[in-house]
Amino acid sequence: DMTNLGQYLHDFREGIMRSIVTNFSAVVISFDEENLTATIQPQVNNKPDIHTPSTARPKIENVPVMFYRLRYNDKDPLTEREYTPFLKAGDVVMCTVSYRSMDGAKSGGTYDGQMSRIMNMQDAVIVGIIYGA
Repeated sequence: DMTNLGQYLHDFREGIMRSIVTNFSAVVISFDEENLTATIQPQVNNKPDIHTPSTARPKIENVPVMFYRLRYNDKDPLTEREYTPFLKAGDVVMCTVSYRSMDGAKSGGTYDGQMSRIMNMQDAVIVGIIYGA
């Protein structure tokens, strides 16, 4: 009947919306200063539907950390500086998620993002600290 169909469609939509991850906060477990990567623990629990209890998401390893290359005088190339982050265990960071797999991003060239990984938390990038440890 239409009541069951309406509930099914509502639950289906909710399931899709819960599976889409664009940004999330996480706690830094460790930081690799040489490679500018971190191991993080997402703060938002996994709750696939309203009928399932929430569970902690697994930690994510080798998450790239964004750095900045800036000029403090835009007309003088000698003023270019790279500012690399330093994270501490316990820092709360904001992560953004790539639309497709980032496995080939470090090459600097173009690559085919895996269709099987769309908006997957494994393709996160740390964009900054929101609360220091």
